[in-house]
Amino acid sequence: MSVLRTQLRGVARRPTRLLLTGLAVLVVSFVVYASVLAQQITERSVLNGLSGTPEAVDLVVRNGDISTKTATAIGQVPGVAEAAARIDAGGEVNGDYLQLISDPGTGELATAKVTQGRYPSKAGEIAVTPRTVERMGLKLGTTASAQLRYSEDGKPLAPEKLTVVGLVQAREDFGFQAYAPTSAVIAMTGTHQVSRVEIRYAAGADGVRERVAALAQGAEISSGNDVRHEEAEAAASDVNAVFAVIAMFVAIAVVAAGLVATSTFRIMFAQRMRQLALLRAVGAGRGSITRSLAAEGALTGLVTGVAGVLIALGVGHLLPVVLGWFGPNIASPGFPVPAALGTVALAVLITVLAVLAPAASAARVSPLEALRSSGTTGSRRDIGLPRWIFGLLLVAGAVAVAAYVAKELPGRDPKDYDPTPMLFAVVGSGALAFFGLVALGPVLVRPVLALLGAPIRRSGPVGRLA
Repeated sequence: MSVLRTQLRGVARRPTRLLLTGLAVLVVSFVVYASVLAQQITERSVLNGLSGTPEAVDLVVRNGDISTKTATAIGQVPGVAEAAARIDAGGEVNGDYLQLISDPGTGELATAKVTQGRYPSKAGEIAVTPRTVERMGLKLGTTASAQLRYSEDGKPLAPEKLTVVGLVQAREDFGFQAYAPTSAVIAMTGTHQVSRVEIRYAAGADGVRERVAALAQGAEISSGNDVRHEEAEAAASDVNAVFAVIAMFVAIAVVAAGLVATSTFRIMFAQRMRQLALLRAVGAGRGSITRSLAAEGALTGLVTGVAGVLIALGVGHLLPVVLGWFGPNIASPGFPVPAALGTVALAVLITVLAVLAPAASAARVSPLEALRSSGTTGSRRDIGLPRWIFGLLLVAGAVAVAAYVAKELPGRDPKDYDPTPMLFAVVGSGALAFFGLVALGPVLVRPVLALLGAPIRRSGPVGRLA
């Protein structure tokens, strides 16, 4: 305890040394927690706009043989304030594909909002999106011939005359969307099936789900919240894939921080070799010195981890405010407490692992070093059998993991292939190789330098000095 108190008093006298020693850990703590906050901001900002089901929808009937008669009957069920039957039909206009979508156009279940003109009220009238106007030339007031009806054997029937009576703003605009009321779409296409029915409850309604299920037997009945969540998660799969790649680079940063921290502790302990030798001279054992230096490393990780989390939290909450000045509405990341505690624990773990080898090496200093004029000891050429074995095991592990990744590479057009485990396996292989290089470095660097320096030495005195 006396040795530990001595080390901690030294830290208290020079607190900046603690932060500078753990600068790499501070940076990686900031990066780790900032990545978590960035994912929170992305999910909260993007997921709300990814669902195609309106917020007012309380119940959805889908994935079944739902006829237009059944959809009409569902709209008349007691407790149903409004029901929107969705039909997605297709046709051709001047040789281009046109997607005809049924939508109320007004009310809480509408997904299309009129921006110019009016919403269609009868068969033969449609409202189109802005990109559809640009791509297909269907301007307001334009009349075009559309092939919307086909016989059972696939032969085209008489075409329909479609008049553009309005422009609408919709969630999706790919340049081929047109909207009309459900009754108009049924009349124009002759369809007898709907893809889904979205229902809004009346105030105080009760037992609606059971009555609807009795009408739509064989169809799936889901709550509006469940459907919106499924749609948002499906649309956000690309976002999750991006953050999986970001997580791989964060893992690389963690490994790099561990290597930098190890080198920093080794240099710092070498500079304090005379102080450690004096502690040995007054009776401190190797174990007590190792434990005190490890405790100093853990304290470094704790302080730098908390500092990194606080800085990331400040940036994460400031960023939406700053971006809000320029127009984008960015959600706040909140305060993910488990992620914050995990980041601080990771910082402590990194520093403890990084300090163990330098601390054990520094604790072996001889008490006689306190009498030397130099503050450091000479380097050793040998590393000992245990370090040889450990280094070779690390290298073998790196090769084995790399071989596994190469074996599991997918072929062309893979199905259900998740690249995330392989990405982290690559990071793991690189980390094992790095640590193997650190373990075997003292015996590898001399022959490597001798080989690379042979041509330089032949260039003359300057080359030999170099």
